Amino acid sequence: MKWLTKFLTSTIGMKVLMAATGLVLFGFVVVHMVGNLQVFLGEHTYNHYAQMLQGNPEIVWIARMALLGAVVAHMYSAVVLTLRSRAARPKGYKVKK
Repeated sequence: MKWLTKFLTSTIGMKVLMAATGLVLFGFVVVHMVGNLQVFLGEHTYNHYAQMLQGNPEIVWIARMALLGAVVAHMYSAVVLTLRSRAARPKGYKVKK
């Protein structure tokens, strides 16, 4: 477990975490879009999808918690990586105009 903590606190680990959480968030958008596009397949299909979601509140709450965790982890890694980047090079590159 120590290696995992060491990896996730490294810059590469933070970037992997940010990429993984970004994929989770993108996956949610795609799944949500596919669910909503079922309205074009007919009333019966869309109602079945809605009843499936309402009939399984455990799945909905697990998805909500996973999304919340992904958003928090994504934002945390973005802030940490930005601060590390600024600390590594406090003065910007020289730009010729």
